[in-house]
Amino acid sequence: MTQAQDLARLPFPRDPQDVNGIAPKFRALRSQSPVVRVGTSAGDEAWLVTRYGEVKQLLNDPRLGRSHAHPERAARVANAAVLTGPLGKPEDEVPTRTRFRRLLSPAFSPPCRASEERCRGARGAAVRRARGGPEPGQLP
Repeated sequence: MTQAQDLARLPFPRDPQDVNGIAPKFRALRSQSPVVRVGTSAGDEAWLVTRYGEVKQLLNDPRLGRSHAHPERAARVANAAVLTGPLGKPEDEVPTRTRFRRLLSPAFSPPCRASEERCRGARGAAVRRARGGPEPGQLP
């Protein structure tokens, strides 16, 4: 069995010339397999899903969630104090997810999105007007 220290370890270093790009190690793992075993920064083993189709499939699978039947034995993503391990109880997962979706769905409704587009348009117009004026630091 592979030891956690022998596995590719998260987080993967980024290319300093392309800080917004995909980490080279992630790109290599993604080309090998859609799901790979990795080590977390906390030293635990975890499964990393590297491709969009598999991630989407897993996120839509009701059998997976953020809870764990035995949270004290669950793998940790990091050694930080918050949001690094399981959250809540398995039996509360569906009601909690439903409650969050009800709370958040109005923010993504068509009227809200239309309002966002109007704001984006007004912001763009303000930027265009500012660009037509004097350069920063120049007084009229």
